Amino acid sequence: MDIINNYEKALQSHSRNLPVVFKCVLVGLLVSFISILYRLALTKADEVNNIFYAYIRQHNNLIIPMVVLLAMMGWLIGMLIRKFPMTSGSGIPQVKGQILGYFKNPWISTLIVKFIGGTVSLLAGLSLGREGPTIQLGATAADGIGLRLSSTRTERKILIASGACAGLAAAF
Repeated sequence: MDIINNYEKALQSHSRNLPVVFKCVLVGLLVSFISILYRLALTKADEVNNIFYAYIRQHNNLIIPMVVLLAMMGWLIGMLIRKFPMTSGSGIPQVKGQILGYFKNPWISTLIVKFIGGTVSLLAGLSLGREGPTIQLGATAADGIGLRLSSTRTERKILIASGACAGLAAAF
């Protein structure tokens, strides 16, 4: 059996995929920027949270205003989840459903609400994993790029998956 080396055909096949690679690189850069901002916001929220609770331990007369403030934060998070249900939970099932075509994701509102909701939750002292939300932030940002730059639904799915992967990489 003879193996035929057809370099011209190989170059044509790879040149069709090259624009997708460049779009994925763009997604990776954008997602890394968003992930860094999210990580900085969570770190700052955690610092403020620690200072706040240390202050409350020393000033017991502020416990009732603290409970009111925490109730307001809880109300805000609950309102955001009711209004934007795609932002609830870790975000990984939402990304999977989005890639499979089960969910329509309003990407800009999901991105903003997930970012703010995670920061406020950590500021209030709630337990928050960083990996799931960062994956959803990455996939959502990639969806925004995909809506503008992708030519097919398959290409958009590839961009969403690359954004989720970039978010996972940035989380670690």
